[in-house]
Amino acid sequence: MTLSALSSHLSNAKDYPLSILFGVVVNNNDPLFLQRVQVRISLLHQGYTDEQLPWCLPITNLAPNGNSPSIGGCFVPAPSSPVAILTTMDDPTFCYYIGGTPQVEIDPAFKTNYPNVYGFRDSAGNLLKVDTVAKTWLINLVDGSYIEFNNGQMNVVTTSNLQINVQGNCALNASGSVDINGSTINMQASGNPAASLTPQPQTPPTIGSFSGQTGY
Repeated sequence: MTLSALSSHLSNAKDYPLSILFGVVVNNNDPLFLQRVQVRISLLHQGYTDEQLPWCLPITNLAPNGNSPSIGGCFVPAPSSPVAILTTMDDPTFCYYIGGTPQVEIDPAFKTNYPNVYGFRDSAGNLLKVDTVAKTWLINLVDGSYIEFNNGQMNVVTTSNLQINVQGNCALNASGSVDINGSTINMQASGNPAASLTPQPQTPPTIGSFSGQTGY
């Protein structure tokens, strides 16, 4: 059944002009990259497949600086997410979604210093958290890797390899001590063989016999 047929058959939608309804996201893979989602509303969409459901545009902008080709962000609800839907012009095929419906309880990661915290946890379990009281930013991945900014201190932990590439010059300056620890530490200048800083066993010097020598 086409969307026009859906609109004509759902006459009860006219009983809810400019009303907020609630539904569940069934598809967020928008081929136009407009952050649209397809939402199933139990009140309206009985007997229709997911493919027949209309696309809903976001009515709120969650990006701090707005959305444009050069600035903004991407905040698309994952499938199975509950969302609020605004229908307009008595037409159920023309609708917007408004964020999501409240959870019974927030993610435990956001309870400390609530409500002065914000961020999100994605469907894979990765966490982005900003705490304006503790003055921290945290990016925490499910594999245990994380980056934390904490009152002037930066902590980086990776559960695998760490690679840093610098296209220009690189300067390392510290007002305090610099500690480098590793099972093997290699440093190489362009065109020169690697200079290994691996501690090597030291052979004590051979001391010759001084028998019969006076030293004068």
